[in-house]
Amino acid sequence: MKIIYPLFLFFISFNIQSQTLKFSEEFQKQKVFENVYDGESAFADVDGDNDLDLIITGSRKEHFDLAATLYINDGKGSFTEVNKTPFVGVEHSTIDFVDVDNDGDQDVFISGSMYGRRANGESYSEAIAKLYFNDGKGNFTLQENSPFKGICFGVVEFADLDGDGSQDVIISGITNRLASSNSRESTKIYMNDGSGIFTEKVNLNISVSQVSAIRIKDVDINGTEDILICTHKFEVPTQLFFNDGNANFTLASGTKFPSLYQGAMFLEDIDGDNAPDAIIIGSIGNSMSNTAVHEVWINDRNGNFEKKFDLPIDVTWGIEVAFDDIDLDSDLDILVTGLSETDKPTTNLYLNDGWGKFTRLENLPFKNYHGGDVCIEDFDGDFKKDVFFTGLTNFTKSTNPVTRLYRNLSDISVKPGIIKNDFGEGLKVYPNPTLGEFTIDLSRVYGLIEITITDLQGRLITFDKFHESQVLNLEISEPAGVYFVGIEGGDKRAMVRVAVN
Repeated sequence: MKIIYPLFLFFISFNIQSQTLKFSEEFQKQKVFENVYDGESAFADVDGDNDLDLIITGSRKEHFDLAATLYINDGKGSFTEVNKTPFVGVEHSTIDFVDVDNDGDQDVFISGSMYGRRANGESYSEAIAKLYFNDGKGNFTLQENSPFKGICFGVVEFADLDGDGSQDVIISGITNRLASSNSRESTKIYMNDGSGIFTEKVNLNISVSQVSAIRIKDVDINGTEDILICTHKFEVPTQLFFNDGNANFTLASGTKFPSLYQGAMFLEDIDGDNAPDAIIIGSIGNSMSNTAVHEVWINDRNGNFEKKFDLPIDVTWGIEVAFDDIDLDSDLDILVTGLSETDKPTTNLYLNDGWGKFTRLENLPFKNYHGGDVCIEDFDGDFKKDVFFTGLTNFTKSTNPVTRLYRNLSDISVKPGIIKNDFGEGLKVYPNPTLGEFTIDLSRVYGLIEITITDLQGRLITFDKFHESQVLNLEISEPAGVYFVGIEGGDKRAMVRVAVN
């Protein structure tokens, strides 16, 4: 999942002991979801009704029985399978929802390995990469004659690489599972003309094979999207490429990221300075039994990274990670699935204390998963983060995949109001709830006030600065929901939940 999460780590989070997270499998009574593994899941509002719909890919029980299934949400977390979609069942797959033609709806890009049988009964495998256009109502049409080279075991990342307002894409993976290792690897960038027509970028100086993760963020804060690439090859370190603004990339020198055998890597703002830091998870050496790494590297806002601390994660490989503010205290928590050093399937949720210290939450109802996917989203519109899993719960058995959707029943307040306040009793925020416009009264004039507004997913909505101000008039021009409003002035800070009706 591709998510931008600014962190407000200067706020102390709720005490873990005083706030109990509670999840229920009551969604599973629907029994609508296919049980899959070796696949991907992705959520987006495909039909324009302001709730999250779902696509699942993967193997049902054996490699010739593959899924690519669309489910429509009724807004309350009840899903209905859509029949007769154009999607092709795949495993070892990627799913990316993105508006490639700038028409305001979510198109979808799916890659992976499909299987079929020829007329003579002979089976075959083919890597695919297909783009489907959305009509805005959740009806998808395959783009014919696309330039994309099919991949499986791949990584796909969309971003505006040349600053023209359209979503370009970098695609890396295996193009032919039966070919030699030297001839089956592919890493390509395709540029979007703004209407969803893509052209392969020539003279690409990014030559990396066996890619396990690609993350695109502006790491040097110059307004252009840079690329960080992690590989499965333990002798190849994680590499950073700087963008000149025209999608021309230069390998950064002097980076000290570790070389990983099995690697997962993420770019998230851990220290609250609005610059993406790096989280690197995997093992060092030439096998999965070597030393595990769970490191956080802090960015100095110039794209220079330094290791600062380790995360208390006990997963070494087959890693799937979801970052989200699951306890709604305005910092990022971490949900991890995968295999431990002893090949034991593992699922753990780690809560952030607001300062980058993570504590594992015990006694949760989740099964231990690997070989699948994990997502954190609000499926039923109650503003609380629910959890979705696919995968296997036994290391040695691949015939019984499990798909589970857990509803968040925690007693977490999502009511509007002030969460944290250093400004004193004079701080007023009104009206709250609001139709969009609201006012902050600080009770006295401050030389510089910085306002940051995000949604509950951590997506940055607004960042503004006000000089010599006491009364601030603001507006949230977003769909109805609850938003975090961060206020900072000198050494004083506050966090407010604002509800938009």
